[in-house]
Amino acid sequence: GYAMDGFPLYGPTDDDLLDECGGRFNVDGGYQYHVRTMAQIDNRLSYCSDDIPEGAVRWGYIVGCFKGKVDGSFIDIEGDVTAPSLPEDCIQEDRPATNSPTPLPPHDDLPYSGSKPNFIVLQPDDLEFFKEWTPPPHLVTYGAKYFPFTGLPNMERLRKNGLTMKQAYTASPKCGTSRYSTVTGRYPSRSANSRKQNTQRNNIPIGEVSIPTTKLQDDARPEDGFDCSKYNIAAFLKQNQYRTGVTGKWHLSNSKLGGTPYSYEEFVKNAITECQFDFADGIYAENLFGDWNEDENGDKLFSHNMEWVAEKAIDFIKDTSSSDPFFLYINPTVPHSSGNVLEALVEPEFNCTVTPDGLRPAPVVKGMTEGTSCEAYRQSLVEKARGYNDNGNIGSMWLDDAIGSIFTALEDIGQLDNTFFLFQLDHGQEGKGTLYETGIRIPQFIHFPAAFSPGRQFDGLVSTIDIAATIADYAGLDESSPGYYKMDGKSWKSSVEGTGDETNKCLYFEMEFDRAVRCGCYKYMVLDEDSETRVQGSLAWQLSHEDTNFFNLCDDEEAYENWNTKEATQFADNSAIEELMADRLNCHIARTTPEKNPVFGLDCDVRDSVPSASPSQTPTTTTLCNLQGDCSSLQDFYQEYLLSRYPMSGEGFVAPTTTELEDIESIVTDMMEGACANIDLRSLAQKYMIMVFSEEDDTSTEYCILATLSKEAPFGTVIVNMAGDSARNLSFDAVYPVSDSNTGMDSVIIFKGTNARSLVISGAHPMSSATKSSCGKGQNIRISNAGNAIGGLQYACKAILQYFEKKGRDYTAIQFHKMGNTIDSCVDDDAFITSGVASVTLLAEDKPVVLRDAMVTALLNDDPLTNFNISVPTTSACSNDGTMNAQGRMINGVGKLSEGEYDADVACHKKAKSSTGRFIHLALRNTLRGALTRSLWIEAIIDAYTQWTVEDIFGG
Repeated sequence: GYAMDGFPLYGPTDDDLLDECGGRFNVDGGYQYHVRTMAQIDNRLSYCSDDIPEGAVRWGYIVGCFKGKVDGSFIDIEGDVTAPSLPEDCIQEDRPATNSPTPLPPHDDLPYSGSKPNFIVLQPDDLEFFKEWTPPPHLVTYGAKYFPFTGLPNMERLRKNGLTMKQAYTASPKCGTSRYSTVTGRYPSRSANSRKQNTQRNNIPIGEVSIPTTKLQDDARPEDGFDCSKYNIAAFLKQNQYRTGVTGKWHLSNSKLGGTPYSYEEFVKNAITECQFDFADGIYAENLFGDWNEDENGDKLFSHNMEWVAEKAIDFIKDTSSSDPFFLYINPTVPHSSGNVLEALVEPEFNCTVTPDGLRPAPVVKGMTEGTSCEAYRQSLVEKARGYNDNGNIGSMWLDDAIGSIFTALEDIGQLDNTFFLFQLDHGQEGKGTLYETGIRIPQFIHFPAAFSPGRQFDGLVSTIDIAATIADYAGLDESSPGYYKMDGKSWKSSVEGTGDETNKCLYFEMEFDRAVRCGCYKYMVLDEDSETRVQGSLAWQLSHEDTNFFNLCDDEEAYENWNTKEATQFADNSAIEELMADRLNCHIARTTPEKNPVFGLDCDVRDSVPSASPSQTPTTTTLCNLQGDCSSLQDFYQEYLLSRYPMSGEGFVAPTTTELEDIESIVTDMMEGACANIDLRSLAQKYMIMVFSEEDDTSTEYCILATLSKEAPFGTVIVNMAGDSARNLSFDAVYPVSDSNTGMDSVIIFKGTNARSLVISGAHPMSSATKSSCGKGQNIRISNAGNAIGGLQYACKAILQYFEKKGRDYTAIQFHKMGNTIDSCVDDDAFITSGVASVTLLAEDKPVVLRDAMVTALLNDDPLTNFNISVPTTSACSNDGTMNAQGRMINGVGKLSEGEYDADVACHKKAKSSTGRFIHLALRNTLRGALTRSLWIEAIIDAYTQWTVEDIFGG
């Protein structure tokens, strides 16, 4: 086991081997204790006083004297089963990590503020999760894995002299999928290779996560699909004066590019260096089996060669041609079973000169082959193993020597202290390929003397997707840095330094079509039919493998439990928490749907209510934001209240009745007239709430909000600025607020910033229901498709339109939307602005043109934002995208019965033939969406509005 100060505890040994503390240093330089036998204790009365109960056993080892009877698994201390009191400086580390750790030993670490550090990420292939590291989760049938008896001194040097992550996870438990998440900082389902397939399960769009689908390749078909050339940590660092290198197993491209025979030179050039790695050598394209590594007889051409991989890593580290800091990604192939490690060490056909790059000179590596021959070094390694020659045992020894050589290289160039050296596994080995804890929990250590003192530990939840963001943070990079791109991962730098907040953090996991989420003690998992997780759970391991699975991973003391028995049965004691966990996972599935425009702004960790993120605390349900005034701003209301009541894809949508549609129109009319709190909600009284709302920082502006109480009636949300005529005659609507890369948040902020009159936000994901709408005469339109203003939204828009017309006021409606179906036809546009009528040529004074010119001016006035193209297209391919919207059709005259009277149903079936100039469809790529340009859109809209209202077409 482990002593309370963290050092391992072994069985009895000879007294002569032990020091005054009852321990000794072992062969790898680590310290360990040994228990005392009865005879040894009795012979050492100085351990404890003689004043102990009759018949008791003295236990005087380690840090204190336990006096009492030993009975089973606990110590009965004079009839009291509680633990003995500990000195203040005694840190209890005899249980697995939790998110609420006992106090760590005092350290002198200050927030890192040094020069740009170097970065090394080392990720071995299929290495065991050894018991000596953070206690791993185990299958009951698998058993613990221990270090080889020689120890692993270099891995332990890395761990003990740095920061240990006590609760680290991979986002996806396969070699290639884990590597994708590490190098991009994104969930594997984000990969362009996966998204272009646009797969579905049970009518829900969901990306397949597998080794073939998570290659680091560009693909222009999905927007934001430049994983290789732009959206990875090497590309980001390279844009900011870092040298970038990779060595070892790549596994992020197909070994046969374009179907051509494998060529080492062509593979490195076309698959790796194009992904912004300056240096790529010592490369294995993928696993060692397969025809890329076979001769005409099917025999392997090469096998593991750790000396070659280490040599190339050291060549890069010691490159003196540049003084720039470096980033190096090392992926050793050992001990992956695609090549037998013992055969690689002893068979002549796999000697040190045999590599995927052909026959190369034998490597000369300090700590491995320097001062001897490669054959002699390998023979000594086999002899040290003493017959324990399985891949995991002798492979870990070979890997450990290579890590030692890298330490030596860093010391040789004086860069050891300034190098952030991260070691992690690609996945758990026991449950590889599954979303059980044995597949996704990993060890992770960071050796970085400039920032971390020896023995540091961090108990927060961290994932492989956090690595890229953390590296960027330590490099001093942010959103303003060249090459910045959006990531899913979050930097843990501030949390480790004690200034961040890990409360409520959840981790999400993906494999094939399976998905899971862990928040604190709780885990929720959804399994696809015949997935590897389901098959292994049902056949091999006897773990829960239902369609949906809810687990409590903690014991009765709220501490994470190692054995996988916690995933053998469902946890049925808290349905409220289970519902919240399901809600979070559905949110994650929705934000990572394989659509052309991925969502990065949606935080699924903070939904309506959240369980505790600390396994050592009892989870509680907390309402973060509601309509009783707990929201401090409209942004809070949107993010923390509205989205938790927004049905995601496949969650269901109940269409409003005819009466409810009529009541929506009547209620919104009353809101526009200035009423609010006393409005009769009629048929919506049990489903909706209406209230007057003002922000903490601006109590002078009041808003009337009509919003759903739950997901049962998601017909949309309407916000009206109660300033009335002093507000601008502008109405905004966000038709796909979540699936359109969070255009909902953009619309809220721009609505406020322009002092507009109204904002309409759709109430459901466009595919929350597969039921077809009668609107559109057989077109593929769902009843929940707010993009076409169905499901109640069109009646709110109708009320706003009729209000302005009856008042005789010019009114402009602006719809926020993504590029939609026009992406292939309008490839040169970052944004386009149309009137909702196809193939119409607009004049310079028309509203879309005026807004375009105003935004161009705003961009030009902001120096970093000059390289954008905004068009007012006249071709059908580009301008047609906004013509389906029922609101736009009504504003352009479709369904008009008389002045101020419209038939919304007619607008569902007919396109507008001409433009009134009062509807603007605003389609934006990611480049012109989000925090970077919101203020510029506000500036442009206000400028354009001033020009629009010089002549009021209604004379009002």
